[in-house]
Amino acid sequence: EHALGPARRHTTSHHIQRMTQLDTNRLADLVAQKLRCLEQLRRLSQQQEKLLGDGNMDQLLVVLAGKQRLLNFLAHVEQQLEPYRAQDPEQRTWSTPQDRQRCAEMISACEKILAEIVAGERECEGRLKLRRDETAEKLAGVHAAGHARAAYGAQPPASVTNLDLTSSE
Repeated sequence: EHALGPARRHTTSHHIQRMTQLDTNRLADLVAQKLRCLEQLRRLSQQQEKLLGDGNMDQLLVVLAGKQRLLNFLAHVEQQLEPYRAQDPEQRTWSTPQDRQRCAEMISACEKILAEIVAGERECEGRLKLRRDETAEKLAGVHAAGHARAAYGAQPPASVTNLDLTSSE
């Protein structure tokens, strides 16, 4: 046996292995972990959008680091869910039909939240690209102004020979 339940025999396409109740409990636990992680990612993504709008790049970097940790955890959970994807859902043994329904609802919620996150990320990416392009234009303007100043600095100043400070009144 291993940590996730009884050792599994290698299955072929002709032999469908029936999941035990312990396996479905583990599946439900993993799906719940995925849902909680995605909910946290969604909250951080919303913070990211606000910080980007405010131009608060220092705090944005903190949020991005937090998102990276959550993405690493999500990848770990997805890896643990992988064996379940190859199994026939109809062969799973659930404690109750309500447990099966709850797991299905969590999976549906995960898909919805993930779609929201992806849409928000695309919008943020577009806003970041716009900000990058605006910054590049400003830097190009500053660079051109520096060249202009340098060019004028190389010219000898115009000499003033006569300056009339008298009033015509």
